Amino acid sequence: MTTNKTPDSTLKPCPCRKCGTNYVRPPHQIRSSHYICPTCMKVKDKKRRLTEARREYMRKYKKKYHATKTEKTKERCRAKTRKAVASGVLKKESCEVCESPTSQAHHEDYNDPFTVRWFCDQHHKDLHNHRHQTESENE
Repeated sequence: MTTNKTPDSTLKPCPCRKCGTNYVRPPHQIRSSHYICPTCMKVKDKKRRLTEARREYMRKYKKKYHATKTEKTKERCRAKTRKAVASGVLKKESCEVCESPTSQAHHEDYNDPFTVRWFCDQHHKDLHNHRHQTESENE
């Protein structure tokens, strides 16, 4: 014989895992990791909505700006480089110009993700600005 009674533990006040206030948790919050008071739940839901709006914005942005084949090739190359650095296959080096330890990978050829030059943010920007200037002068 089964009863539809909820266990006594669901009626006891328990602390919210976010803010620590005691509240009577609803029966659907079974795991202790779910113990969130209604106030904190509203904040969490609001953040989730913002995240979904952000995702929608990014979907539209990617569709507009990353639709070309060359952009997809660049993204794949950058992803392979990040993975290689994270796994230790490729060693992140200091800037070629100023020896700054905070450097970025620069690809001369996006078909070869493991051949990179390392530049700090400023020198990387300078390199690209110089390239754009020389390209416009050649036209």
